[in-house]
Amino acid sequence: MATSPLTPLQRVQRLSQWALIIAVVVYVCSVSYPFVRSFDVIVLGLLLATGLWTAVDRFRWRAVGLLAVVAVGIGVWAAFAGRPPDPAALQQAYVARLRGFNGATYVWGGESHAGIDCSGLARAALCEALAQRGVQEANPRLLGPLLWHFWWDDISAKAMGDGVYGYTRWVCDARDLHAVPAALLQPGDLAVAGGGVHVLIYLGAHRWIEANPEDGRVVICSPDDDARRAFYNVPVRIVRWWVVTT
Repeated sequence: MATSPLTPLQRVQRLSQWALIIAVVVYVCSVSYPFVRSFDVIVLGLLLATGLWTAVDRFRWRAVGLLAVVAVGIGVWAAFAGRPPDPAALQQAYVARLRGFNGATYVWGGESHAGIDCSGLARAALCEALAQRGVQEANPRLLGPLLWHFWWDDISAKAMGDGVYGYTRWVCDARDLHAVPAALLQPGDLAVAGGGVHVLIYLGAHRWIEANPEDGRVVICSPDDDARRAFYNVPVRIVRWWVVTT
């Protein structure tokens, strides 16, 4: 028995399903490069377009009216509800998200719990914290421009130390991690080590978290207890994400 040909909508729905599957596989494989981000944006746009087309096809003009009302509501909310982030609350969320990566596998270029590298850890935890606080505060500024820029701009450890895009602010330079004045440190501070080859993030109470290729995973350590770790004994630059500056 011959099967009927797919309609244009069914073809788009099938394409969306395959695109979503590929995006999930890429996430699980911890691959994160600019072209992957571009693909993620395309997949999101395709899913939204497919959902809109499906709704219009099924509910006709009732769906169009409802979507118009929702779009206007979101526009008004985005235009008038945005406000600066609460640095202290965001800092707490950032540290909590960092701890959530403890034990994750080290993967060069990774930015997910399935696998992550040193700069990916600093950025991924911040993006998660921005999303968490954005939802809790119903704050479109956190869920919109800030989250987009910190996710889209793939900055390396060296770029963090150099303050590229203005995302970080200089705190101090030191001959090694042991020499950093404790009074200057805040939870969430970044220690860019060895001229930009590695970055560690301060958790407070003399504890640092890092995605270390030597350990093959994310670890939490202290210079007081692990004085001979390689990146504790090289020059460091301490910088701070501007969004968590209290």
